[in-house]
Amino acid sequence: MTILSEDLTAYSCMTGDYDETQEDGRIYVPASNRFHHNRMNAKVPKILSHKYTSTEWSVWVDSNIIMRCTYIELIKSFLAINPDLQVGIFTHPERTQAIQEIEECKRIGLDEQDRLDYHKGRGDGEKLGYCGIIVRRNTDLVAQYNERWWAEITRGSSRDQCSFPYTLGKIATYKDLEPHESGGNLHQNNKFYQRTGHKKGNTLQ
Repeated sequence: MTILSEDLTAYSCMTGDYDETQEDGRIYVPASNRFHHNRMNAKVPKILSHKYTSTEWSVWVDSNIIMRCTYIELIKSFLAINPDLQVGIFTHPERTQAIQEIEECKRIGLDEQDRLDYHKGRGDGEKLGYCGIIVRRNTDLVAQYNERWWAEITRGSSRDQCSFPYTLGKIATYKDLEPHESGGNLHQNNKFYQRTGHKKGNTLQ
């Protein structure tokens, strides 16, 4: 399949001076102003890609990620696995199940316990994805599952990896990360991206 630059939108969203901007072809869409928490305001465009992009493909990229491949190369790597790709996501390199994600978020205080506990048992048996990069085809099916994902986030935890497995993850194609020649932690440094720490931390604010 031929993919041209005009066929895709790569985008991020930042609230305030949260990370360094990247000049890799991505656009920065404005955050929502409906919530008191910055994380939730930036989460709106992340989850609801169909409300913010109109091209055949979209690629969400967390603002603390530096890409090591082009966006076209990224999409093609998922299409090589599934030519009928709807959603492409990397398998989480450190945890395999949603319950592990829930407990890790509790341990480091990334959200309130009752919000995190809401997701217990809902994604059992489903793969855990790393939601820092999300490839999506702009279809009605993807839009429907985006809406389901958003509904679970607004009901439960803002930590989107807790609800992804049993919402948008249901139609996702998963791909394992591959090590970079320089080595290092696979989650932080791999063939596809380098992940940096947020300039202002990662707490709910």
